[in-house]
Amino acid sequence: MKTRPSLFLALGLALLCSLLGSMLDATGARADNTQGITDTTIKIGNLGPYTGDASSFSALNYGPVAYFRYINSQGGVHGRKFEIVTADDACKEATGIAAAKKLIYQDKVFMVLVTPCSGVAMAIKPTLLEDGLPWIGVSANPKLTTPTVPNMFHVTYTGVYSGRAMAGFALSRPNTKKIVLVAHTNDWARGYCDPATELMKERGIEPVMSLALERGSTDATAQALRIKSANADFVLGCLYEAELAILLRDLHKYGVSVPVIGALGADFESTHKRVNNPAAVKNFYLPYQFQAPMGSPTMKKWEDMFVKNLEKSELPENGVPTNFYYFGLPTAIATVEAFKRAGPQPSREKFIAAMETLKDFDTGVLADKVTITRDNHVGVHVMYAVGLNDQGKQTVFTGWGSRSSDRIPSGLTPPRRAGAARGEQGGPGRALRPRGPVHDHALPGHHRGELRPRRPGHGRRLRRLRLRRLRAPALPRGRPDRPRRSVLRGPGDPPGAHATHHDRATPRHRHDGPRHRLRAPRGARMLWGREVLPFPRIFPDRAWTIGDVVVTSDNLIVSGTVLGLMAVLVVLFNVTRLGRLLQAVFQSQRGAALIGLNVNAVHAIVWGPPRASPPSGACSWPPSPFSIPTWACGCSCGDSRP
Repeated sequence: MKTRPSLFLALGLALLCSLLGSMLDATGARADNTQGITDTTIKIGNLGPYTGDASSFSALNYGPVAYFRYINSQGGVHGRKFEIVTADDACKEATGIAAAKKLIYQDKVFMVLVTPCSGVAMAIKPTLLEDGLPWIGVSANPKLTTPTVPNMFHVTYTGVYSGRAMAGFALSRPNTKKIVLVAHTNDWARGYCDPATELMKERGIEPVMSLALERGSTDATAQALRIKSANADFVLGCLYEAELAILLRDLHKYGVSVPVIGALGADFESTHKRVNNPAAVKNFYLPYQFQAPMGSPTMKKWEDMFVKNLEKSELPENGVPTNFYYFGLPTAIATVEAFKRAGPQPSREKFIAAMETLKDFDTGVLADKVTITRDNHVGVHVMYAVGLNDQGKQTVFTGWGSRSSDRIPSGLTPPRRAGAARGEQGGPGRALRPRGPVHDHALPGHHRGELRPRRPGHGRRLRRLRLRRLRAPALPRGRPDRPRRSVLRGPGDPPGAHATHHDRATPRHRHDGPRHRLRAPRGARMLWGREVLPFPRIFPDRAWTIGDVVVTSDNLIVSGTVLGLMAVLVVLFNVTRLGRLLQAVFQSQRGAALIGLNVNAVHAIVWGPPRASPPSGACSWPPSPFSIPTWACGCSCGDSRP
């Protein structure tokens, strides 16, 4: 066979082209140096847990959104406005990896922000490093930026400095020797407790006890009793908000009066609302990362910015932003500053270089000023603590008993009036809210952000109006020829508009049926508030410690009840005539019927009275799953016999 040189040449060229194409594809998969930047926009990826059990952390994502919208209203940076692309990670690693890859390869963002959950941030770190995409986040895990990596930055506090702040505040209390650690068994908790332990060892103090409280726990009795037996001077809780609230409740329940300082996985006001017991939180503190208390003139401008630039669905139910909104804000402030310093033709290298020029940069939010260098991408270190003073006012402390000069104005936490209803302003569990005009978004005829002064008796009249609507008779279902008018104005309606459901884009099936089904929950919340009401305990709280095992009165009562019910069932099925009858029918219904047992009566006892019998000579089909076979009841139906 004759070899053709031209054929080998063609094959060689094809192979070369294929190799070059694969190389181009590989480089094309890698994010472009100016990806996400056009002449008019800068595309930013906002990754966070908008759904799932950790969705409360999404407030950290909304703070930057408000700031970017504010900058856009001012004309943007160098003629470019920010375009925010939201991605939900549900605080799960697999979901976060998929969401990050979508942001990078499909949405083509320039950088990724926030990422509150440390597990997700660590999971997407290899992808970010491979593509060189800038990341500025609030995740507390110090391994994200230590050792330093070129494209990842912390302009908020990591667990190292938060944990050292927790231990430093505890050690500032005179005669503190016995410190107990209560933590989750995950990397996030170790990111707080390990630095706290290191600082204690530097001061010559070892933790007397380290206790585990897993995520999802609903009881902290064992931990509370162990803390009580250790006679602890201080407790450090490296816990998320839900478990921290459970620990505080159980410490109070068993009479353990010990100061507790939590980690940044909790919000101070939200934790108070979860605990719903002022006596249980009087010795509760959290690291405080802001330069002034909430509600002070320094922080009020940011609150106004949130309310003005966020949608109603992006704000808390009471309209007052929590600490999480402020904590996510510095990521956007530093991003905007870096783009200003990068010049009118930004690129990834210019942005990273601009971030490394931040020195003593005041965000206007954090207690410390941001300083980032080429060898250090963790910008802030100094923190305070927040707690209640002797008068029950929220106060910022620089150390135990040392208050910050800027205290929360007294108008923000008014004392509860005598006879005040639960849930009114000033009552326990209510979020701190200033007196005077409020933003009432739910009332028809008022735009977002419009100030509506409260008139005397306004709240009572509004409650009476809502109760009147609640008690209104329900309209019949399935009447499309009689469109009902909406009770509340929709988000897109003009002031005073009352469009019918047929004119609105809202699906009609959501409004079908009796109105009281929709109004009852609102009426209940209106009468009793949104807080969980404590139910009085029936049995006394007692506990006994047997070695490392803690036995409570609740454990004994539940175990005794279960064993008693088991004994009753054993006697019922093995001793009584009814039990033997049930066993006979269960073993063979046909045999029980043949020996004269009343199978119908047994079925009536177990499953309730039978349904109405069919007409004479007819059999119902399909039969009920609990119906009696025709050969056991005497009816004739040729096709129903097995």
